[in-house]
Amino acid sequence: MPALDLGGTYAKGAVIDAGDGTALWETRWDVPRGLTADGLVEQVATWCEHLLGQAARRLGHPADCLGVAVPGIVDDATGTAGFSANLGWRNQPLRARLAERLDFPVTLCHDVTAAGVGEAAFGAGRAAHTVLTVVAGTGIGGVLTIGGQPYRGAHHGAVELGHLPVADLTGLCGCGGRGHLETVAAGPAIVRRYNAATPAAPAADVPEVLARAAAGDATAAAFWDEAVAAFGRAVAQAVILLDPEVVVLAGGLSRSGAALRAPVAASLASTLTFHEPPPVLTSLLGDRAGVIGTALTAVRERTHG
Repeated sequence: MPALDLGGTYAKGAVIDAGDGTALWETRWDVPRGLTADGLVEQVATWCEHLLGQAARRLGHPADCLGVAVPGIVDDATGTAGFSANLGWRNQPLRARLAERLDFPVTLCHDVTAAGVGEAAFGAGRAAHTVLTVVAGTGIGGVLTIGGQPYRGAHHGAVELGHLPVADLTGLCGCGGRGHLETVAAGPAIVRRYNAATPAAPAADVPEVLARAAAGDATAAAFWDEAVAAFGRAVAQAVILLDPEVVVLAGGLSRSGAALRAPVAASLASTLTFHEPPPVLTSLLGDRAGVIGTALTAVRERTHG
């Protein structure tokens, strides 16, 4: 089934076999900067048209559903994309707008929720009943899946780890709050904070910051250590509240491997005093988790209504 996973930096599109999670076709588009909310909706519609064409070609027949995942607050019942700090839109009736523009039924879901559904079904969490998936990249979010089904919360905003207040931090978050985890531990924040301290030799991305830290750059190491310490504390708080069987780290930052996983595991070991810390695993699906979960969500909605 065709699926689009819209992020703050790029959009991933794929045609997914919902039976086993394999990609029959996939691509990636950069999200243009400076678009208005209406312009971004039109761009998403254009990408979806391309996906539907590719699905018909790969499947040998027209698709019967289409999934679109977006960041921020998403109301699954009404198909509304609420506030998104990274995209700059608010209360967009996105499902209805896309369905009208495409003349095709659309399932709208939350991007992190979709990634968690993908990991629970076909990825690192597939052997567990309760899985906490934490997605860290342009932003930071989480989802608890129970028997493969996501818990969304009363107002569709459960496990928004990126907006947990972190002690002793005062940076302004994109949502308007201060001291949130995303201001120190999201990918762009790590690079921005490092570059502000080293204007003569800025880093291009998080892997470069990490490479400099490994090469002995004390400034890079300090900002990375602060980021992963805050991240570990936030995950530990979520584990205390939710008691998952396993924690899965996904998103761009998870590609740092042990440099992220080890501090999170250490934070859990030092924080959880009365029960065994859950295993901390790295995503098996990588950046396909979102599109796989989005396709699966669309198929489930078509099947069960």
